[in-house]
Amino acid sequence: FPVTIRIGRAAGTTQSGTITLGAGAAISKTAAGTATLTLTANGDIVLPSGTSISTTGAGRVLNVVLQAGTTNNADSNNLATSSISISSTFNLSSGNGSLTITNGGSGAIIIASSINVGTGTILLNGANDLTANAGTTLTAATLNLQNATGTVNLNGTLTLSTGLTVGPDVNNVSLTGAGYNVPGVTTFQNSGTLALSPGVGSSIGFTGGIVATTPSSKTITGNITAAGTGVINLATSPLNVTGNSTIGGGTSTGAITLGNTTLADGVTLTVGTASTAIPITLNAVSGTAGGATSSLTVQTTGAVTMNGLIGTDIQNVRVTDGTGGGVAGGINLNQSISAGGSVTLNATGGNLVIGSSANINANAGVSLSGTTISFGGDIGTSGSDIVFLYHSLCPIGHYPSRSWLR
Repeated sequence: FPVTIRIGRAAGTTQSGTITLGAGAAISKTAAGTATLTLTANGDIVLPSGTSISTTGAGRVLNVVLQAGTTNNADSNNLATSSISISSTFNLSSGNGSLTITNGGSGAIIIASSINVGTGTILLNGANDLTANAGTTLTAATLNLQNATGTVNLNGTLTLSTGLTVGPDVNNVSLTGAGYNVPGVTTFQNSGTLALSPGVGSSIGFTGGIVATTPSSKTITGNITAAGTGVINLATSPLNVTGNSTIGGGTSTGAITLGNTTLADGVTLTVGTASTAIPITLNAVSGTAGGATSSLTVQTTGAVTMNGLIGTDIQNVRVTDGTGGGVAGGINLNQSISAGGSVTLNATGGNLVIGSSANINANAGVSLSGTTISFGGDIGTSGSDIVFLYHSLCPIGHYPSRSWLR
């Protein structure tokens, strides 16, 4: 059976209606069957700490709908700044219910306590800003983000069994929680910014892969992984890396593709997984001018394609299999590299192709290896060796490598 609680304002008046659960209030679904609890206010909805909404056992399904800033009956005006605050104990897992949150006003939706709907769905729909605080856990089959005109901040942990859905009507999305995996293929369709920032040394995993090509820009701090054959597609729009980060490093063999990438001062970006055949495509990679230099490491045994300029406060560039061996899938360098330190391109077991528009200049030396090496640009260094290892001509252990000083 449905239970609906509505509050509004009387005709011709200006007051707003707010629904607040009283201290110690407990709403519980105790009988078998399915019920819907709807709280609708033309003002705010407040579920404070010390209150609870729950189910008591299997077969007891409770679907909860929270609607703030929503017209009630004859009301024609809603509170323009309506908001929703959830701090209550919220556990519908025994019956696998659902939670739908909609805010018609410009105020924020704040989730300050964990929400568990088992294998049900959490739909977060509308609001200027929507924040799940650090320390919270959202447990559901699917977390569905829709119609958020501000920023969706998911600062806690996601425990999902099906996946995360981000609709095209969402603006900005920020995930700063760490240590969890999102199942399925996650496609960020939002038009604003995307931040994937679990923190240096921490990870967010996208089990089936991640596609984020529509956000206007992307920011990463930490490690982003995939599994199986899941791809990591961060192409099209700019990517900013604000702390030491790894893109890859999981168990996936799916392709990794990055858009033009800017590294903050002193940052090292690692792309790929050691000894794993991951196709990797990079566009331009640059540091931040005027500060500490940054570095780029690519590790894979799959093919590497480097399509953009690499330079501006870049110290070292290293492309290998991650264990000291070569990229058997080959390396194609189509634009120039300029490094204050060294450049290592090791395609041992594959071919190294340096295009006619690609020059390499590194102050601390250049090392180029491949079954064959072909290049059309200039290669230079400041007082250090340029080492070419042609493994089709000089098998390792049979002949010395050739070295040139320039």
